[in-house]
Amino acid sequence: MRVLSHKGDEIQRRNTDRAHIFSGWRRRQTRPLAADEPPFSLRVSFEWGVVIFAAAIALYFAWPAEPRLPWVVLGAGIWGVLGFIVLRRAFTGSVLARSLWLGGLIFAAGLGRAVWHTQSVGTPFLPAERQAYTVIGWVEAVERSGSRFRWRVRVQSLETRRGEWRRPPARVRFRADTDSFPVGSRVRVWALLTGPPGPVVPDGYDPARRAYFLGIGGYGFAISTPEAAPEIHLPLSEQAARHLARLRYQLADRIRAKAPEQTAGLQTALLTGVRSFIPDDQTDALRIAGLAHVLAISGLHMGLISGGAFYVATLLLALIAPLSRRYDVRKPAAAIGMAVACGYLLLSGMGVATQRAFIMAMIVFLAVMLDRRAFSMRSVALAALITLLLHPESLISAGFQMSFSAAAALVAFYAAWRRAGFERYRPGFVHRFMRALTGITLTSFVAGTATAIFAVVHFNRVATYGLLGNILAMPVFTFLVMPAALAVFVALPLGLEHIPLWVMGQGLSGILIVSHWVASLEGALAYIPSPLGGIIGMLGLAFAALCLGRPWIQFGGVIGILVAFGLWALQSQPDMRVSDS
Repeated sequence: MRVLSHKGDEIQRRNTDRAHIFSGWRRRQTRPLAADEPPFSLRVSFEWGVVIFAAAIALYFAWPAEPRLPWVVLGAGIWGVLGFIVLRRAFTGSVLARSLWLGGLIFAAGLGRAVWHTQSVGTPFLPAERQAYTVIGWVEAVERSGSRFRWRVRVQSLETRRGEWRRPPARVRFRADTDSFPVGSRVRVWALLTGPPGPVVPDGYDPARRAYFLGIGGYGFAISTPEAAPEIHLPLSEQAARHLARLRYQLADRIRAKAPEQTAGLQTALLTGVRSFIPDDQTDALRIAGLAHVLAISGLHMGLISGGAFYVATLLLALIAPLSRRYDVRKPAAAIGMAVACGYLLLSGMGVATQRAFIMAMIVFLAVMLDRRAFSMRSVALAALITLLLHPESLISAGFQMSFSAAAALVAFYAAWRRAGFERYRPGFVHRFMRALTGITLTSFVAGTATAIFAVVHFNRVATYGLLGNILAMPVFTFLVMPAALAVFVALPLGLEHIPLWVMGQGLSGILIVSHWVASLEGALAYIPSPLGGIIGMLGLAFAALCLGRPWIQFGGVIGILVAFGLWALQSQPDMRVSDS
């Protein structure tokens, strides 16, 4: 009776809170303005500080020359000292002056971090002229490339006919005709290698930049049969990386052997991050249907795996009455969710996208343990800041922009949704089902719209029926595929993984049917030319204003997005491109 009374009080409280909503939206609670602060003053909040930090990194990568770190540090120091002196003498108590000074310091910090990280990576590139090298190292990854295989080798020694290369890159990647050596094996192979290629078109995608930050200094193909190389002593960190890579690919082989043949490649990619075995027709169908995000382990996968573990652990702990009556069982369940997230990060290959998802999951679980709001704009901003501190180059990647734009848009949308009073509780299975269906539809629409903007920028194409594909496929993915994936990890030590793998395969088969049907519709894929760099920056700032600002700033963000799209539509495309060859 006490539980029923509590639920009745909760329903009555929510109904009372919504009594005044019919006249319009509830007014947002805002802090009181300072005495010297005008109504439209700019105050640097934590969220806007992250935006300024990111803007500095974006300026660094757009700058035509490489800034020197000592000059950046000197400039930041001068700005800080002079600004402090001026503020104390002339603008004491001025909110606007303090905000400008603090914003300048944050901007300098972002610029300095980008310069420092780039110089600390220091990946050496092989010469542009192709020549033969004897590569000695251990196999870090093997990917399928048509009928051949693409090897990524962690280099220990690189030799030419003139002798050993003094400063070899950390990794090289080349094509080979065999995958006879398992991942983790030490090999010796003769290969024709060259430095990473530059962008195909001016201001286009630059594979050399990505290779630089991945530590890949050479590309090419093998011209001899790989041979086993003798073992040598490796540093402890490299030994751990080697054992983890071997474990991942052994697990991938085990999953492929037990999973249904049609979906074995997809299941391997979702569970281990190894995407080499996905058939090309399935990849194309998922991309055209707007379901390409299913292929890459990101926030969706990390959230469903670790969140599923959290909810299962909460349920099991709540069944222990003496424990659940005395303690908040969500906190130990959050610790279990964090452990599952760590394991999934290691098994998935620790890509940058997966690291972003892991950071966000850690922040959410930490908020649960500290009795803070788990999903908020501040948690999204904190995850973005940590990601940019670790990998500043990720700012200009499609994964960073799409994942954080979706997260920020969802947090902002559902905050407005709650303020409008639409989140009402109604008992009964039908109402809960309709609420879940509405949530999935709205989530797909908001996240799809937010990511589509940046997807078009990077991939020059848009899935016309992406919303339809997500509405039909994501319930199956959310409530069947990923729970079965969590069950696979539980069943692996017992040797019973074939049961959840079969369930997971049935769900993926349904998703493939949906994706092929959506992809077969006329006009399912539209091609759009790339925008100029300034338009991309305008879109990013306008989108941040739309999600983070007050109403008048949000209005400016809408205007900025419309202006950016107008400039994008009016920009002219070249009639001819002339390459250097």
